[in-house]
Amino acid sequence: MKFHPEEYKSAEEYWEDRPYPRITDEQYRKISEKAGGLVKFPLDHPYVHHLINIAVLVFIFLADWWVLIRLGGHFASPVASGLVIGLLHSYLMYSLIVYTMHEGTAHKLIFRKKNPALRFLGSVANNLGRIASAEVDHYAKKHLEHHAHFQTPQDGEFLGFIYPRRLYKTFIPYASLLNFADFRVHAGMGYSPSRLLSLAIFLLYHGTYAYFMSYRYSWLVIVISMVLITPNVTFWLDRLRQYTEHNTQPLDRINGGRDLGRGFWGMLIGGGPWGQPCHWTHHLYPGVPWYGQLRLHGFVRKLLNREQRDFFMLRPVTGYPLTLYRIIKDTGKYQKPFSEDAS
Repeated sequence: MKFHPEEYKSAEEYWEDRPYPRITDEQYRKISEKAGGLVKFPLDHPYVHHLINIAVLVFIFLADWWVLIRLGGHFASPVASGLVIGLLHSYLMYSLIVYTMHEGTAHKLIFRKKNPALRFLGSVANNLGRIASAEVDHYAKKHLEHHAHFQTPQDGEFLGFIYPRRLYKTFIPYASLLNFADFRVHAGMGYSPSRLLSLAIFLLYHGTYAYFMSYRYSWLVIVISMVLITPNVTFWLDRLRQYTEHNTQPLDRINGGRDLGRGFWGMLIGGGPWGQPCHWTHHLYPGVPWYGQLRLHGFVRKLLNREQRDFFMLRPVTGYPLTLYRIIKDTGKYQKPFSEDAS
């Protein structure tokens, strides 16, 4: 993720003398009390916590096997089969990336390291994003900087005011594999040994499945699903999520986020319940595991007034498209040429 000073300057101009319904001290106190209990749950019930996360991983990989090997047989048209397989497989890979990189690689919350077996499982889980070509080491470093310096120029993933043209470039086919789009955190701009390792694991996983799929489907199905759709849709969903989690929110540690919520858009753009549908509440208390974030989101939603809910969360049905449109419109008004020395 490249930091562009012009975007930060635009964010300061955008929020100069602009009021917003900030969280009150009393609301924050109640949120803190609720979050405190949710943070302690995996410590008090480690077996339950680990079983929950094992169940998530088993579900994702079993669902992926069913989609890639079984689902296509229900369609007479190879084009329809390839499209459905590709879209569902892309979503599952996206869900795996968000879950294992964010919950695992960055925050080490999937498996708590207490014994050699858990340390091994944690190491495996924290690297599963490589299956979808994500460069996990780069992401973990930038994400921790994101929390430590949230909504400041030192933020390793500054997302408070991203110009639309940076989002548009990510929708060019295969932008995830090329180095011209700098709005991404799943990999750096170059090809480090860690990124090459992720690409090798991605090719091994998908090549193995392509081999077994060839016994059931035509190569047209495999090319559409694996070559045309998967490398693109997975990345596009991830870019839509990050573009809307903080964009046009205040330059403030408490009030600088947005929850996509537990509805349709949160599950789709957020990468499922174990992804990041509740990213603002995650920033309020990063130590709360994913299932606790869902509960905290519900608690916070009830605590907010109508104006605050509209500001920090999405309205049902049309909430995400309208939010995306507003962000693009608002940030587009402030677009300036980028300095060549931006880093």
